[in-house]
Amino acid sequence: MARSGFFDPGDGELDLVSLILTDGLSSRLNKSLVYDKQICSDVVSFENSSEIAGDFVVWVTARSGASLAQAEQTVTEEIARLAKEGPTAAELSRAKTKWEFQYVTGLERIGGFGGKADLLNTYNTFLGDPDKFAADVQRHR
Repeated sequence: MARSGFFDPGDGELDLVSLILTDGLSSRLNKSLVYDKQICSDVVSFENSSEIAGDFVVWVTARSGASLAQAEQTVTEEIARLAKEGPTAAELSRAKTKWEFQYVTGLERIGGFGGKADLLNTYNTFLGDPDKFAADVQRHR
């Protein structure tokens, strides 16, 4: 799905959507596909921001003999349900806490993806200002 670029409206929210859908045992898609229906062994999602546009990716690893059509239908239904009903207060709180924890933990590294140097470069390249750490946290809150 094509969408807006880094720091555009909705960008931070999609980071939280990804956590709600696939991060942790109780996340919507893990619970449904891996534990309840047992048709997948793994579910992953991520939001990939770029300068002009980005994408939101969901991929599943189906169990042997499982129906890919059923897995796809379940993913589509869960995304539609989240879009229609929104997250619960508990889901949103958990996602915000996890995102902030991951962000701060990433800042402990100097280099690498998500480390200080990477974020300074990202902020400077996309926003023209390397000092956007506080703004990044705020948009996710």
